[in-house]
Amino acid sequence: MLNSERYKSLDQLLMIMVVWEESWLGLEISSKCNLRCPACSQFNILKKDKGHMSLDLFKKIVDDLFKDKIKLKNIDLYFRGESLLNPNFKEMMEYLLEKSKANYPLFGHMLLHTNAELLSEENANAILNICDQSVFEHPGNLFFSIDSATKETYNKVRPGGNFGQVISNIKRIVKMRKKRNQAGPSMVFQFIIQEQNQHEAQLFLDFWALFFKEIKIPFWVDESYGPEIGNVKPTTIYFRRLQDKFININKNIALQKKVIDSLVR
Repeated sequence: MLNSERYKSLDQLLMIMVVWEESWLGLEISSKCNLRCPACSQFNILKKDKGHMSLDLFKKIVDDLFKDKIKLKNIDLYFRGESLLNPNFKEMMEYLLEKSKANYPLFGHMLLHTNAELLSEENANAILNICDQSVFEHPGNLFFSIDSATKETYNKVRPGGNFGQVISNIKRIVKMRKKRNQAGPSMVFQFIIQEQNQHEAQLFLDFWALFFKEIKIPFWVDESYGPEIGNVKPTTIYFRRLQDKFININKNIALQKKVIDSLVR
């Protein structure tokens, strides 16, 4: 049976999370974060309790899953930290993929949230490789936490980040997925409605809608405002409610390209 006690000799479990429930596994491969978002629960974690899961521990968990002949429906590779901060992120994805190819597909669905600050071309390739449906039955879901449409607002809701770098990184992986002509991962462009950003909801929708139309990929808009998105489409713009905030958006592109370009930097 998979449980935390099996791995205490390999790592300090105060610095990671291993959650096992039936056919779902949550692995927090990094509990650290490079941003200081005021609405995030990261502030509830003491600095001494934050760290990265070691590559040895990750491999041990994966090996034990295959040894016990466990087939997961879902695997979440994040919790409250930024997974791409782990210096072994690429190697972890490669190991998970290689072992699944050599044995059997370990999981049906993978979920990853990222602020995209560290979404380099190398990390993007690692994610695209493991979300290729030639190996796993589901393309997986990749959430981008953006929450803004301008640098000024981004710096308020996601302090410590580089807005221009984030936009560039996200656009690159979207284009890479299109060039590969693969379904996965399903990408979710997330906007959590807050006091500081609610005025940019329409601009956020218009900006990404225009980008998707320019590169000729279909997209969907989810404005259910629930804490969890319903049916994830291959490319989804997702508005999520925080503190009972609601906004009205026009799903048609309301702003001209020159207006968007002047606002989004």
